Amino acid sequence: MEKEELRTLIKKIAHYLEPNEKWFLGESPYGGTVLSNPSAGMVLAFRQESSNRLEIRGSFGSNIARYRPYSGDPAYGKTDITVSLSKSPEKIAHDISIRLLPPYKRMLAYALVGRRKDDEYKANKKAILEKLIVAYGFDASIHPHDENVIYGYKPYTFEAKHWIGDDIDIRITLPIDTATKVLEYIKSL
Repeated sequence: MEKEELRTLIKKIAHYLEPNEKWFLGESPYGGTVLSNPSAGMVLAFRQESSNRLEIRGSFGSNIARYRPYSGDPAYGKTDITVSLSKSPEKIAHDISIRLLPPYKRMLAYALVGRRKDDEYKANKKAILEKLIVAYGFDASIHPHDENVIYGYKPYTFEAKHWIGDDIDIRITLPIDTATKVLEYIKSL
């Protein structure tokens, strides 16, 4: 099937997919044609597998792909199917709705929850480290290559690393008199 014929078929398939949803035809950066539904965060990638088979894959953007569950997990199902090109666009859309969309939506929801939790964790970690920067009161910043670490250089060498929860590993290089005062203060807590 020629590329334009395939695009025409995919447009027809989109017409029969979830009538209340808007699907947009586009090109994948990896080659092939996609239908995207931005309001639902879904992208279906189409690729002609052979002269008579069409592969349709539920796609995960790079910002959520790492949060999806193992693709072979039977609790979620497969996020790709193949269909015969001899089927009508309506029948292909039905196959997509029955065989592909339910497991794809479950896996997409799982991945979005994972990304949200990770975003919350990172925001909390950043807030903790920024609080330490303010407490340090001198020249300190989050390390450009490790978002878990802050460094300060003046007037003392200071390093703090966020671990889990509220645990912080702090290393400070101080003159002996200042170090003694700091340790005495810590002992008094």
